[in-house]
Amino acid sequence: MTHSTHGYAINTTGDLVFRVESPRMSTSTTPLHTDASIALFYDAEDGTLYKHGEATSVQAFADTQRAKLAAHPEMTASLRTLTIPVVLMHEAAIRDLVNATLDTTGRVLRLQEDLAQAVAQMDPQARARAAALLAIPA
Repeated sequence: MTHSTHGYAINTTGDLVFRVESPRMSTSTTPLHTDASIALFYDAEDGTLYKHGEATSVQAFADTQRAKLAAHPEMTASLRTLTIPVVLMHEAAIRDLVNATLDTTGRVLRLQEDLAQAVAQMDPQARARAAALLAIPA
């Protein structure tokens, strides 16, 4: 059985890309701008990850979903969006956590805690910068 693999990676020019590899199609990469952010839109109740990618696109998707369900606030109460600046995705530990989240159903529920632990392991200068960008206490 063959399957495709995907994840965020740093390409040879140092840019963050989302990479999809499949035995049935050519490898594709989508670059993300350094000044952008990625986002994950998910249900905080059951850990379903609905969409991830460039933050503006994910937020538009989230807004559309919330608007469609406006008559049912109980269905939107647990919907969350987590945003991570692309510049932090250059840190291997953070990139690895996000990629693991894409691969494992429900893991998004502990991503913020995992990110805080990864930030705590960084050197002091990187830790302060990452904590500020993620709004995590340094």
